[in-house]
Amino acid sequence: KDGLFRFSLPAGITADQDININYLLSGSATTGLDFTNLPGSITINAGANSVVLPVQINDDAVVEGTETLSLSATLPLSVYGIT
Repeated sequence: KDGLFRFSLPAGITADQDININYLLSGSATTGLDFTNLPGSITINAGANSVVLPVQINDDAVVEGTETLSLSATLPLSVYGIT
């Protein structure tokens, strides 16, 4: 089963300009083997409240334990005058 990460602004707020979010991946799952390579950034488009980053899980047919994938994101809060 594939997964996803959702990046959202607070309820009722939409972006007045594109917001680029950079992220780093960590965990025991291996990029390119256990899941499809991801670009490292995603954009909430102007007028939107959120964006979804789909994660395609690869079935590598290797018997192994549970693996994890974590994401750490940096949202440029200065876009909204928040410092």
